Amino acid sequence: DEPLSALDALTRANLADEIEHIWAADKKTCVLITNDVDEAIILADRIIALNPDGSFGQEFKVSIPRPRERGAMNNDATFKTLRADITKYLMDVGIEAKVEETRVLPAVTPLHGLPTALANAQHGMIENRFLEFSQLHKVYPTPKGPLTVVEDFDLKINRGEFISLIGHSGCGKSTVLTMAAGLNEISKGPLNLMAAMLKALIQSALLYFNRRIYFHGFQPKKTSRWALIRYTPKRHRPNVKM
Repeated sequence: DEPLSALDALTRANLADEIEHIWAADKKTCVLITNDVDEAIILADRIIALNPDGSFGQEFKVSIPRPRERGAMNNDATFKTLRADITKYLMDVGIEAKVEETRVLPAVTPLHGLPTALANAQHGMIENRFLEFSQLHKVYPTPKGPLTVVEDFDLKINRGEFISLIGHSGCGKSTVLTMAAGLNEISKGPLNLMAAMLKALIQSALLYFNRRIYFHGFQPKKTSRWALIRYTPKRHRPNVKM
């Protein structure tokens, strides 16, 4: 989540190269949030833009061969074209959002289930699919009523793919990432990780993580599971048999 944003240009470039080397060694699935277009192009296989209102924007595929040497990128026609296209898109949607201020939803009827033929055709794709968001929502309660910061977020990520989420501040990039990591409760919609459905974390788990009291109650000859039960308010205790 913008790991390099507070660094100077030289250190940022060096650490970005280190991130790519680590990813290339193990080909772990990576999702990088950044507001730097050049950084996204150099690191990612695909760049997915989020609009200012949090809706899903345009996807840009990066076909530049790896490794991508920074000095060479200045004279690379594909790099320059891609940078111009992404920058123009982000600027256009930003200007449009300021003018419209509101969003009009289309008058369509959503499909809550796939046709049988399509579901059967996709069955063989599950093994390669690492992470899938489906109609994900995040809603915060406020004194003026519910505030929706993520709405109908759909994204499929394959195993070993490097994804970069890029967009204006406040469009929901970090919120999506924290929900995927289990650090933020999901308001609505499933999150499918390695073909196993993950439900939203229960409130007690969120309280534990945020207050960092996992092992504060740990004592010799006591298990951490006992500490978990002992130092949790009764109403938030998970159903664990000792």
